Amino acid sequence: MAHGAAQGASPAQTIAWVPADAALAREKAVWASAELSSGIVSQPAAQIEAAYAQGDAVPWRIANAYYEADVWMQFGTYDELHGAPAVILLVRRDAPVSEHRRALERVGVSGFSLEVSLVLGVSEQGMGEPRAEVDEVYALDGWEYVDLGAEAEEPAVDRLREALMAHAWAGLRLHGTSGEPRAHADADEEFSEFVEAPPADLPGAAEVDAEHARLGLGALDADGEPRLFDRLRCEMERVRALPAGAAKERQAALLALAVERALAP
Repeated sequence: MAHGAAQGASPAQTIAWVPADAALAREKAVWASAELSSGIVSQPAAQIEAAYAQGDAVPWRIANAYYEADVWMQFGTYDELHGAPAVILLVRRDAPVSEHRRALERVGVSGFSLEVSLVLGVSEQGMGEPRAEVDEVYALDGWEYVDLGAEAEEPAVDRLREALMAHAWAGLRLHGTSGEPRAHADADEEFSEFVEAPPADLPGAAEVDAEHARLGLGALDADGEPRLFDRLRCEMERVRALPAGAAKERQAALLALAVERALAP
């Protein structure tokens, strides 16, 4: 960890903001990270920017109706923040596709090996490469690309918050339970409500594959990793907390289909 890590922070509780594009000015990357972090943790962006510039960690207590978890956000290289389960890369959105590939080579870690793996395309100038090409470069290596310069249906801050809150963080405290992992049968029974509610439009196979990989599902069975079922429960609770509507139905369907794939013989 960098020298300014908060007392009590551990790699397993760290959200790493990592500049991956050699041509992206560090000051711009720090600024973009601080602006988005501010929207997530509801703290002044200027204070967060100063902390990131000095290598200090910014605490965030994730708290909702279902669970609490204490985590820390930090800006630095991947080598400095190695071991963080959540990594957010920063690149230039207007860079050539070849530069996006070099950014992944520079970081040297596959998104498939992480719990949360996002790439933020920071706007500098120009229109950037065709979105589909950039998406594919990152998706093939297990990363989800979020274009900060585009008019997306879902704001970047909301997408980041959702992804970070979906992870079953070390030290997670579930409300109203003993904190013990849920049994496979219980988790499967809870999941039925997602399967039974048809969405406005079903996600495609590529989206289901990406969700399956993001959650690290592998093949689920009754003897599976207990923390995996905790992660699924947190993800289900996150979807339940979304506002009613087509977006919620689609998220529920995506999650249900990803689990259905993992449960398939």
